Amino acid sequence: MSRELDVALAKALGYEVRLQAPFGWLYRPDKERPRFTNIPEWRKDGNDMLALIEEMRKRGWFLKTEVLTNGKHRARFLRYDIIEDLNYYKGPYMMVSATADTFTKAVAEAAVFALTEKEWKEK
Repeated sequence: MSRELDVALAKALGYEVRLQAPFGWLYRPDKERPRFTNIPEWRKDGNDMLALIEEMRKRGWFLKTEVLTNGKHRARFLRYDIIEDLNYYKGPYMMVSATADTFTKAVAEAAVFALTEKEWKEK
């Protein structure tokens, strides 16, 4: 399975990314540190996906998920206008969704869509 989705997601999150043999794709999660590390496997690892969901929450995105009748998984990221003084949500002003064979891949594709405003298409 290709790492293209993980690389696109790392770039969309604003991380510095590079390809380095023999390690493969690396990213620097913290600009203060000079060390690069392996890009998380957001598209297939549940723990990495949970960290991604937490990062998206910090950026103002909320996740909704569902399993479709055909067995596929749909992930939606929503962003709300929040009226702080009233603690009131004023409807979603942006919503993106992606459907995939696995839950983790659907979340990763929806995150790329939310951050870049372009649907993810496997090459």
